[in-house]
Amino acid sequence: MKLGRDRDLRRRRREAARPDPVADRLVAQAAQRYGAGALTEARGLAEAALKRRPHHPAALNALGIILAGSADYDSAVEKLTEATSLAPEVASFRANLALALRSTSRSAEAVVQAREAVRLEPGNGAWHSSLCTALLETGDTAAAAVHGRVAVRLAPGLADAWHNLGNALFETGELVEAEAAYREAIRLAPSWAEPRTGLGQVCLAAERNEAAMEAFRQALELRRPTRWWPGRGDPVVSRASISAVTNTVKLRHDVEQLAYLGERDRLPPGAERLVAAYQQVLAEFLATHGSAPNAQLTARQWEAIGDAYGRVVVWDPPPPISGSALGSFDRVAAAQQYARPPGISWVDDFLCSDALAALRRFCLEATIWNDVSHNFQSDRIARGYLGAYANDGFVSPLLFQICGELRRALPEVFKDHRLRQMWAYKYEAELQGIGIHGDDAAVNVNFWITPDESNLDVEGGGLLVYPIEVPLKWSFKDMNLDRDRMWRFLDEHGTTPVNVPYRQNRAVIFNSDLFHATAPLSFKPGYENRRINITMLFGRRGE
Repeated sequence: MKLGRDRDLRRRRREAARPDPVADRLVAQAAQRYGAGALTEARGLAEAALKRRPHHPAALNALGIILAGSADYDSAVEKLTEATSLAPEVASFRANLALALRSTSRSAEAVVQAREAVRLEPGNGAWHSSLCTALLETGDTAAAAVHGRVAVRLAPGLADAWHNLGNALFETGELVEAEAAYREAIRLAPSWAEPRTGLGQVCLAAERNEAAMEAFRQALELRRPTRWWPGRGDPVVSRASISAVTNTVKLRHDVEQLAYLGERDRLPPGAERLVAAYQQVLAEFLATHGSAPNAQLTARQWEAIGDAYGRVVVWDPPPPISGSALGSFDRVAAAQQYARPPGISWVDDFLCSDALAALRRFCLEATIWNDVSHNFQSDRIARGYLGAYANDGFVSPLLFQICGELRRALPEVFKDHRLRQMWAYKYEAELQGIGIHGDDAAVNVNFWITPDESNLDVEGGGLLVYPIEVPLKWSFKDMNLDRDRMWRFLDEHGTTPVNVPYRQNRAVIFNSDLFHATAPLSFKPGYENRRINITMLFGRRGE
């Protein structure tokens, strides 16, 4: 059998080596159309090349890149794997495959391909930079930093390389060097948002909150501008394009949010027409795709809502409040409860009423809910929720105030652990929330801001925390995506979760190494009834 496969591979490689100027021209045209953002046209050209020559490596590579650009990562891996098998000595094919593998959370395999690209072209700084990122995703931060430094030495004018080096140095705790790397990336690519988000993370870790807020704001302006925000007229061209990939969870949310804003006169002039446009697109999308996890907006649908979809129409981050943002919860009792193994504490009256109201208004109004990756089937359960992250609009001086006050209020819990990441999730009424997972941090703070009357199950709707830690050797993929492995581990240890029922303004403070999941949800329909949780992560695992 192996002999037959080897013979077939040699035959396909011989076929691939034969010149075909027409196929080559089609591939070049596909690359040009892809660069112009015309993904459907680009795909047609790449497929036409493959129809002429089914084993054309460059056409397979081009189609793989296009499929990845359409978020069809599994198909992209398939095409790029075939391209590398037909042309194993082409380093760029290996690097593209590494990128696609990373998008499917196959980081260890991505490292193998990125290493091959470096072996084939050791003097190419871009390949070292790609390897830096793949290594970082496997948790090998020291090796990532080594290849990041090689990358900027070989390609000092490559903004990507400086940005990836900054990411590696941030993870190794070298904040001064990380900041310098991010600033160099910004100097080389001033219209690119990503290095500014990295700079924001560094400033946040160093507790330079005003600088962090400014860096995050600048990144958001570059990544998601509209004609309405930040108010400069038509959107500026951004290196980070807005994906046309969507799903019904996202579209339904946006229809509800825009209607909510319109009813309160919070939409800027000219944006009122978006409500009807989104409603039409949602109706068409439901008729075509139903509840499919993800699909691409058509050109006509993009024409109708593309100037707002995935972009900021309203963003008004709340300022700090006078006095304390925290509520009257018992600090001593909270610390004592957390100190008892395995480290789970929860408190009511977490925020003062003014802080709670301001955060709720921000979450209801800000059009920043752009993470559409959480609409899927898991464990035969339909899950659907949207995410907003600190590096993509979920930031405000009030949030930073809460973090700082919390660390000072519970020094025994937070020690030297500084804020690393924060986000918020907003849920569908009829779908479920986050499955079993762990978070890469030392201390996890999770609190809820939707009113209690929206919750139909007073003993549920909150958080399930399992009193057992994720093994330190597990990777991000192991503790976030490999559900079967996690359930086997929990079954082997016979653990029963601690159920923390949902309450507005209740915070769960726990050892972030513990497995946890959203409890089964039953909330009333309607935009203002959507469950909203806010998560803040402090410190690193193992600290």
